[in-house]
Amino acid sequence: MPSFLWCFALEWGVGFLVGAIIAFVGIGLVLAAVAWFVFSRWYRLRQDQEPAEVGYGDARLRGHTLISALIVFFVFLLPSIAVGLIAYLKYEDFEKTFAVYMDLRTAPETLEEVAAYYRASTAVRFKISEAAKKISIKGEYEGLCVADFFESICRQYDSQISCEPPSLGNRALTIDVKK
Repeated sequence: MPSFLWCFALEWGVGFLVGAIIAFVGIGLVLAAVAWFVFSRWYRLRQDQEPAEVGYGDARLRGHTLISALIVFFVFLLPSIAVGLIAYLKYEDFEKTFAVYMDLRTAPETLEEVAAYYRASTAVRFKISEAAKKISIKGEYEGLCVADFFESICRQYDSQISCEPPSLGNRALTIDVKK
């Protein structure tokens, strides 16, 4: 079964996936540049000062080094950690949720009717042979995306039909009758 990321790339295209990766890398580089600027400034300020002693009565360091370190942590690192954690948790939620579901237990449909139902909502193209179009599909099917949904149908009817799953470059699902 394909992963959610594979389904996402299949539906939205490789260009969108590459653009998203470039955007994330760009955001990471901007955060790294800002953190480098703040840390280098903090280091220069610390080099120009005499060593400070911290005691019970004086909880701050000269040159605001403690404050600048806390600012870097709370302004840049903490939101980055929070965004990464939220993205990870949402990814797991999406991966565990089936996006495509059809119950054909009571009213079976032909393979062509099922494909026609999903043609408008997916970027995957269907290449169904004339003989396979008439096969009656019965049962309960689910998948992360339309391609995964059709692969579950292909697994169920493995003795009757052969399926060639789509690739990221081609995005065409080919279904034919086994000979």
